[in-house]
Amino acid sequence: QGDDHDDLFSIRAVNEHALNIINFTGDTATSMMFISGSGQIGIGTTTSGNNSTLHVSASSTGGSDSDVVISNTKTTAQFHRGLLVLHPNISNTNSGLIMFGNAESSGNSGHISFVNNASDGSESVRIGIFAKDDLVTVTGDGNVGIGQTDPADKLDVTNGNVRVRVGGAGAIHLQNDGSNHSQILANNNGGTTTVQLKTSGISF
Repeated sequence: QGDDHDDLFSIRAVNEHALNIINFTGDTATSMMFISGSGQIGIGTTTSGNNSTLHVSASSTGGSDSDVVISNTKTTAQFHRGLLVLHPNISNTNSGLIMFGNAESSGNSGHISFVNNASDGSESVRIGIFAKDDLVTVTGDGNVGIGQTDPADKLDVTNGNVRVRVGGAGAIHLQNDGSNHSQILANNNGGTTTVQLKTSGISF
């Protein structure tokens, strides 16, 4: 239906009770793509899952098959925003999140999220598993937390051990930056240092 507005081409539902405005079907009358009256779009499905605006359902067999492909032929761009996920109210309790897996249930999907913070440098990107909290956190100031969403150091591991496995000769290197002595500290439950190894040679 044409009109005098900015649209070159416009389609409007004539029945207010119609489920879909447009429904593309194949030879067997199976819906291939639909646009609902509420603005939802489905491709390969007759419903829009999780009340999503766009729902793509595929029956790929795996291997090199892909459900959705996003590509860009411009080779001079330094950054390519292939997928942009924005949340209007990012805060300590709200986050922009990408979830992937086979179900929204414990242990059946993982997620990557961005969490903002009022303090500059405390914003973070987090990796987690559904119902198992955020497992790895990388903050804006460069700290990494494992089991810790507010890491205080460049690597902050909570409630777990750290193990280094090497196939041949290996070592953990502590390098003096020229102003401070590198050291390894071991503290007891009370926070008192009981073992100290320093590059200055004074150790106990």
